Amino acid sequence: MRVAGTVSGRRPGIRKQGALMPSRTDSNNVTSSDVAPANLVLLLVEDDLLSRDMLLIKLKHIFTHVEVAADGAKGLQLFRDQAPDIILSDQIMPCLSGLDMFRKIRAIDQNIPLILMTSFMDNDILLEAINLGVNRFIPKPFNHEVLVRVLTELKLEVSGKRYMEQCRLQEITLLRYRDQYNAMQQEAARRKERHVARHDLRNKVIYGADGIRWGITVTHTPRDILCGDGYTIRNLPDGRQLVFMVDAMGSGLSASLSALLATSFCNYLVDHATVSLKTLITGFQEYLNGILMEDEVLSCGFFLVDLMSRKLEMAVCGLPPLLVRTLDGLVRRVPGANPPLHGCSGSIEITTLSLSDIADVMVMTDGITDASLSESSTYRDRLENDFQASPTLAALLRRFRLHTVRGEQDDLTLLQLQRLDLPAAWNWRQEFEETGQRTGTIHGLLEALAGEIDLKREERSELEILLNEALTNDLAQGRLKAPGMLSASLWQGALSPLLTLELTDIWPGLDQFRNASEGSVLDNIRHHCDCAYIQDPGSRLLLLKTIVGGADYAH
Repeated sequence: MRVAGTVSGRRPGIRKQGALMPSRTDSNNVTSSDVAPANLVLLLVEDDLLSRDMLLIKLKHIFTHVEVAADGAKGLQLFRDQAPDIILSDQIMPCLSGLDMFRKIRAIDQNIPLILMTSFMDNDILLEAINLGVNRFIPKPFNHEVLVRVLTELKLEVSGKRYMEQCRLQEITLLRYRDQYNAMQQEAARRKERHVARHDLRNKVIYGADGIRWGITVTHTPRDILCGDGYTIRNLPDGRQLVFMVDAMGSGLSASLSALLATSFCNYLVDHATVSLKTLITGFQEYLNGILMEDEVLSCGFFLVDLMSRKLEMAVCGLPPLLVRTLDGLVRRVPGANPPLHGCSGSIEITTLSLSDIADVMVMTDGITDASLSESSTYRDRLENDFQASPTLAALLRRFRLHTVRGEQDDLTLLQLQRLDLPAAWNWRQEFEETGQRTGTIHGLLEALAGEIDLKREERSELEILLNEALTNDLAQGRLKAPGMLSASLWQGALSPLLTLELTDIWPGLDQFRNASEGSVLDNIRHHCDCAYIQDPGSRLLLLKTIVGGADYAH
């Protein structure tokens, strides 16, 4: 039975409790009219026809929608089908009493307001009604003024709660859209940072005096999407290399903008000006005076690498000291000669480092030195020892992650200029032609290496995977135009030995994969070694891997 004026079929409800309760409207499109008092629905459950008709006369002035049931069973079914906002029920009815119906309703919905009409207000009924969470009691015969007041109060209470809930959902939706928009903008900024950071020498062998080969590797790990660190590595027309590293003060958008502008302008000077370190720094300072605010400072370093002259010219401003390792394994710090730059910085001192007896040079921002250790100090206290034990940047980062507290690091940028031709304590080489010979060559190398140093089982397995990936990859199959060569050497200038693997005439045209993206063939190889370099014209691959062996990382 339905009061005249009630909309037929499912009404646009807003109930949210219980798996069986349909949603009245999408919270993203709700308006205040959706939760207005006139839109609330009352379910009246009354078996007495005269009482029901008298109630309907009063109720139609309070509610636009009234659903009517003649007993508790039909009332329960209408509750499930129509999702009313308030239920007004008699107690004594056929099929299901009011309390029996309420008990089943409460199993589905803990919050819907319940009003019980009864002429028997004994203690048992009252106690059970209270335990079921009945909101109001109306004695029979009922007083019409009391009935109207109770229903009006509940209607306003439900409407107010519902409206506040919809406002909360709208606010959550707006916050979600705002967060999505911010994330989209931050990712766009991250792509711009990656675009501005240049590495002309990624995976590339650089030649120096006497044909000695070098390589440059870099790791750049932002703490947030917006990063205050930046770098660029450029190959100059005269054969020299320019490295620029910057660490802007602070974090967030301001630091990211400073680093981005500084890196971008450095690239512009390289592309459009004759580069000497002095003229480049002069132009950079003039530019910096215009973009830095009064309270901003910029730590940065310019490094002009001249491998033919075996020297490194550098202007280091506020960065941590460089770490330099000689060919015999001695490690020393080389501090910068200049404070961080600001808008009124004076002249910058340029110093020169001889590379004649250098195995590698490590440049870094303070994200690594200031990282917290588990024993409540900073990584600065153990950086030099870990560098001495680590012949590659990847090996140093493994030790860094082992000892520092995750989640507390700042932006992290490290760069290693590394000599690839090192005095070897052990050498091995073998030619091969057929695919079957490649498998035997790998086993031969691993056996010879195990006889020379303490090789852990895990390291042996990873080396086997690495060599199989490099020698039996689909790109290598069927493309061998000359006998292939696998050679290996060990350098023991660091506490952990460095194994260099050189594969010759394996992949003709390999140079095209130097800047390959994630998931590429070269990326799969890099996953199993510390670093990989491709030697022009692209048919020679150098792989470097630190051998931990029996060495203890806590050394």
